[in-house]
Amino acid sequence: MTVSSTTNKHSYNGNGSQTVFAYTFKIFVAADIKVYLDGVLKTINTHYTLSNVGVTGGGNVTFTSGSVPVSATGNVILLRSLALTQGVDLINYGAFDANIIESAYDKLTMMVQQLQEEVSRSIRFSATVYDGGTQEVSDTVANRAGKVLAYDASGNISIAAELGDWKGNWATNTAFELRDLVLDSATNNVYICVLAHTSGTLSSDVSASKWSLVINASAVAASATTATTKASEAAASATTATNQASTATTKASEAATSASTATTRANTATSQASTATTKASEASTSASNAATSASTASTQATNSSNSASAGSTSATNSANSATAAASSASTATTKANQATASASTASTQATNASNSATASANSATAAANSATAGANSATASANSATAGANSATNAASSLSTFQGIFYGSLSSVPTSNVASGDLYFDSGTNAMKVYNGSAWQVVAPTVTTVDNSTWSGADLAVANGGTGASSDSAARTNLGLVIGTDVLAPDGDGSSLTGISSLPSQSSQSGKFLTTNGSAASWGAVGGITQAKLITSGAI
Repeated sequence: MTVSSTTNKHSYNGNGSQTVFAYTFKIFVAADIKVYLDGVLKTINTHYTLSNVGVTGGGNVTFTSGSVPVSATGNVILLRSLALTQGVDLINYGAFDANIIESAYDKLTMMVQQLQEEVSRSIRFSATVYDGGTQEVSDTVANRAGKVLAYDASGNISIAAELGDWKGNWATNTAFELRDLVLDSATNNVYICVLAHTSGTLSSDVSASKWSLVINASAVAASATTATTKASEAAASATTATNQASTATTKASEAATSASTATTRANTATSQASTATTKASEASTSASNAATSASTASTQATNSSNSASAGSTSATNSANSATAAASSASTATTKANQATASASTASTQATNASNSATASANSATAAANSATAGANSATASANSATAGANSATNAASSLSTFQGIFYGSLSSVPTSNVASGDLYFDSGTNAMKVYNGSAWQVVAPTVTTVDNSTWSGADLAVANGGTGASSDSAARTNLGLVIGTDVLAPDGDGSSLTGISSLPSQSSQSGKFLTTNGSAASWGAVGGITQAKLITSGAI
């Protein structure tokens, strides 16, 4: 046969279940193949069996139960390994058997392939290396133990320690070998010998390239110092980062508060705008009422003029009828008084309507300004929220300014850093207090006019325009008024009064008092005592 294949080795991956693995090269006897499983040489018939021994195309290796290759990469190796012997013995003048000769040649070729496989797995110089030379190791086992292969100064393989032999402190007049390590006690530098020599001075030997610096102590110390500095800087940076993260959290909270304040102010602005709309509507209503009142006044003035004309006619007729004249005169007087009262009432109502319209207009303007201010406040608050997110300092400053004006509801008097004009609500007395520069005092309103809408509580003193009493009798006593002497006090509608020729009509005379000049009675407006509660139920 011929040997046309160079294959003499197979590598397979086990999977935990496959037991049969093929070999494609010829073996002459069962011992010509070595079977490795997970790097361990296995035994035939114990761990595996063979088929087709002596067949040119090869056969199979079948692992026995208990020896099935586990799942792994390249853990099954089938290697042809022939005994490097020659078993053919040719006898002179004997028969020449071509099969025996060819088989011997085949076996020799397979041995060459076997050696080539081993050479391919060895460390060797490339064919392009021209000065590989002859590499031999001459050290004994004792010299090689615990050491490694290395190249000496001539480029030849030698046995050396892993890094070198430690010799301790460098000394003069000492024989040093290649790769010896020494310490310069003056500088703490570590050197390795790169040229065998007997030492002179370290500086001269270093200059002569007999030593190479391995460890530069000063550089190591500098690096250690730098490392310490960098570690300190890193710690400081970490602290700064923590502080900045805390500040960012605080600023975010303040920004959220500012945003909430902005929302509140926007709601307030909306409410104020609604109030402005209401006030404007009230102003329109008041203006309409004023126009109605003015129209009524004009009508009443016309009626008064007509009544005066009728009085004049009645006076002319009085020459013909004294009784009718007296009656007409009385009627004319009454109508004149009514006209005067109506004109006064109309004038008062017109003034009130004008004042009401002006006040309503002012209220509408104030409400509009309030709405504008509210919108501006909402805009400013939104800007404040944005500024709070970008700069917590502004938000903190705004909060500080607000607290410097109003301290809120407190049960004790503020004492730290107070300034004139500061406010707080005293929750103990339920009173608003202001700091006047030296002490806290209750905030009291200033009222220039006292009426039923601005007064409540105890009786208003006479000196303040009141009666100092809550009953009619006490009021008359405090004011020095005696019924029958200083004032009239009829019980009822006054129909039983005597000594008065004619009692004027009570129509449209609400809030007035009855007066007389000694011969005739008339209604007069209250004067002198303003809203003094003089008129009570059934008495003046």
